[in-house]
Amino acid sequence: MSVNHIAITPDENEEALQEFIEKEGYKLVIPQLDLYECAGGHIWHIDEILDHMNECLRESCL
Repeated sequence: MSVNHIAITPDENEEALQEFIEKEGYKLVIPQLDLYECAGGHIWHIDEILDHMNECLRESCL
């Protein structure tokens, strides 16, 4: 089984991440630490959100 890899530029990645944050309803709660709160009340670091976004992309591409 092969996995499709989506090649995007850093600027496109930043734009996609911001769209994902808005779509999923994350709210920036501590800007200095890049911490967001999800609708369920959990705190996520921006890197965790990026990982989650990439996981969702991989699942939709398989």
